[in-house]
Amino acid sequence: MFYPNDHYPGVAHDATFRHGLDPTILAWGDVGFEVLGDTAAFGPWAVDPRDPLLRWDGWGAPQTGGAAGPPRAGTYRLRFVVGDDRQRVPGPLSAPFRLSAAYRGFGERTVTRKANATRTATLTQRQARVRS
Repeated sequence: MFYPNDHYPGVAHDATFRHGLDPTILAWGDVGFEVLGDTAAFGPWAVDPRDPLLRWDGWGAPQTGGAAGPPRAGTYRLRFVVGDDRQRVPGPLSAPFRLSAAYRGFGERTVTRKANATRTATLTQRQARVRS
């Protein structure tokens, strides 16, 4: 899960993947990646041969046309696309990951226990006798 709209530290702001592509393929091939969602596909973007990481910040113009808009919440997968004889051949898919278009929620959790339960637990830890 990553939060592209949340600008505070402590959460992932983009999806980062480490690829293990062969350096020869990267040097001589036309390798890119695209992001497939529930309703749209984004990309393709070129793979930088010097960078072992692929990053997506949630933004991009859909392949079906249209302007780039704010990221939409949903489940996405990353897929390699390799140029072969002037044709784009789709490659393997990544494991699914989630994008949240909202900000992370803050909550407060309070644990309440009866005073008798706390007293019993404290006395038990000190190996004291507990009278009923």
